[in-house]
Amino acid sequence: GDLTPRSKLRAAFEGAKTAQAVFFYPDSEADVAALFETRLKQDGVTITPDALDTLSAAIGTRRDLALQEAEKFGLYGIGLNRPIELDDLDALGVGESASDVAAMVDAVFLGQPKRFDRLTGRFLEAGGAPISLLRALAMEARRILMAHSLSKEGLPETAIGDRLKPRIYPNQWPAFRQRMMRAPGGMAAVLQNRFYEAEAACKQTGMRADLIAIEAGLSAAERLQGRG
Repeated sequence: GDLTPRSKLRAAFEGAKTAQAVFFYPDSEADVAALFETRLKQDGVTITPDALDTLSAAIGTRRDLALQEAEKFGLYGIGLNRPIELDDLDALGVGESASDVAAMVDAVFLGQPKRFDRLTGRFLEAGGAPISLLRALAMEARRILMAHSLSKEGLPETAIGDRLKPRIYPNQWPAFRQRMMRAPGGMAAVLQNRFYEAEAACKQTGMRADLIAIEAGLSAAERLQGRG
């Protein structure tokens, strides 16, 4: 665990003539996203903020995965003559299954039913769990609802982002603000309840869970389409 300055073990090493204390600090999602973007720029390739936010959510704090994806996208971007966009992430199959969930959540809350339908088909064919998708959608609706509540209290975006889980970093606010505009507080609450009900239906009814998840996500994406 963390060794504070008052730690006897740390003090022993720092004070010894024949030992050395080396400090390690954990990466944040913002750190790893910055690493990915820097590696892309070394190849002369750029990426849109929305695509970077989605990729960051998929990669999390895994530097190894960020470097793997940066190499892949660096090759993909050669001669592209435009920034890498969200559709490019879908085409290349970013990261692991978590990236698919992040992309589907993004499609729903940006009001993109066709994109959601395409991504969901690939996710389910690969063995993705419908309930995992519904929980991710419910979590995002809850996060948007919380952001609206904190905004009404007069908090600035930086303070709101710090209190949300997962946290919203400054570079992620433009994309998250779009979600908030499409789904005001009342709408976010309705969607959250809808996803909870869909999860319950997966467990309590005889209907196929994949069909329930697809219907819930599609109806939400269609409801948010053109809003904001």
